[in-house]
Amino acid sequence: AILEIVRRASEQVNDKQLYLQVSDSLRKTNPEVAETVYQIALRKHKQSKKVWIAGGEAKFLEGDSAGAREVLERAVLSLPRRKHIQTILKFAQMEYRYGSAERGRTGFESLVGNFVKRVDVWNVYIDMEVRKLKSSGESRDLQFLRNLFQRCCSLRLSSKKMKHFFKRYLEFEREFGDEESMEAVKQLARDYVQSQ
Repeated sequence: AILEIVRRASEQVNDKQLYLQVSDSLRKTNPEVAETVYQIALRKHKQSKKVWIAGGEAKFLEGDSAGAREVLERAVLSLPRRKHIQTILKFAQMEYRYGSAERGRTGFESLVGNFVKRVDVWNVYIDMEVRKLKSSGESRDLQFLRNLFQRCCSLRLSSKKMKHFFKRYLEFEREFGDEESMEAVKQLARDYVQSQ
């Protein structure tokens, strides 16, 4: 009955959005129907990263990290190449939130290794690591983040982008570091300016 209602409604409105909304809202009450609706959306919209990301997030929320990783593998095979970066980025973020932070890190390392000049990827990576540091408070996370900032500050990007990274690094040290670490960042920035 629900599937028939959804099918008729999809003729009147944006069916991709409808399928995703219905699937999401039925996840807790009726998971079998939700999965069926999601599969219909996937069949009709294989080229949509939103559909693949929604499927991956549903798997993570169910506690099925391995299933979510399979969704990512299938997504990369089905999606056009131009959508791969954003899809992998979203899955890496979901790994941090719901799965294993180490696997999330691996996803980000793969992205920044292949797309070194993508400042947006670096920024999301830093954001996820800062969030992880705030929740765990472990000193090894602090050191990992400092190393990540130093990697960012050693890139060869435009001066505007580099200024952004130095500013973020200094703000980070202001929050988590001390006077000595802040001075080290300032010196790193001065060295960068002199090298230009």
